[in-house]
Amino acid sequence: MLALLSTVAYGVWAALAQVASRKLSPELTVVISCSFAAVTIGAYILHNGGQVPRSASGLAFALLTGLALSIAMLSFYRGVEIGSTAIVSPIVALYFVVAAILGVVFFEETLHMNDFVGIGFAIASIVLISQ
Repeated sequence: MLALLSTVAYGVWAALAQVASRKLSPELTVVISCSFAAVTIGAYILHNGGQVPRSASGLAFALLTGLALSIAMLSFYRGVEIGSTAIVSPIVALYFVVAAILGVVFFEETLHMNDFVGIGFAIASIVLISQ
């Protein structure tokens, strides 16, 4: 159920991002949306008791995650400012291919034949959508 909620929320986010990026700069849109997200998530943490586990390695990975997210968001917002959400969003949605490769290379995860077939279909769908 959470995955479906996430899917709907990301879809709404992508559509709204195009409108915001065309009315503001992509950079300002990212700052405003991320600031609001940080406040919203902070309120969620406080509402749930405010307990946040801490570790040095967790902090390092969180900072790296923030760097990657910053690059992704700036690229996405700039993409929908100058292009079509119908094209940019599906291409961006292929991030899971990168995640799968990194999982195999760095975290000893395994991919099975059906995973490769699914990734192939996803890539084929992007080729069809972008033409």
